[in-house]
Parts: sequence; C-alpha cells; structure tokens
Amino acid sequence: MDKELWEQFQGLQFNWEDQIRDKLVQCQNELKGPGEIELLTGYFMLIFEGLYEMVKFGMPEEKIFKLIEVSLEALGSRMKTGGR
Repeated sequence: MDKELWEQFQGLQFNWEDQIRDKLVQCQNELKGPGEIELLTGYFMLIFEGLYEMVKFGMPEEKIFKLIEVSLEALGSRMKTGGR
C-alpha cells in the first residue's frame, strides 16, 4: 500500500474511533460505568478491523452475521440492563 493511501486509511481509523467514542458518551447512562467507554471503544475498533479482514478474505456472510450478533451480545453484557 502506498504511503498516501495508508495515511488516508489511518485518518479514517481515527475518525471511526472518535465516532464510536462519541456515541458511547451519548449512551453512557446506559453503561455499567464510565470506564466502559474507553474499553468498548477499543473493543469495537478491534471488531471492525477484524470484520474488515474477514470480508476481505472471503468469509461467508452467515458467519460474519453470527459474529456481529456475538459482538452485540458482548455490548449488552456491559450495559446496566444486560442489553435488554
């Protein structure tokens, strides 16, 4: 990957991270604690980048959707309501 393209990708990555963090801050009253924001921001960055790689290498859609479902269950476990 050329240097300019890599820099653009990194810029988007920081933008995604900021957007995820902002959304979690908006929903912080629903989370078990304020420390969850940074933990979940990192978690979702990990998930998004992993999903990107799985799509890139041709993982079947049904497996990807199951993994997304598990990720949402993980988010629910960090919420006061347990995701209900």
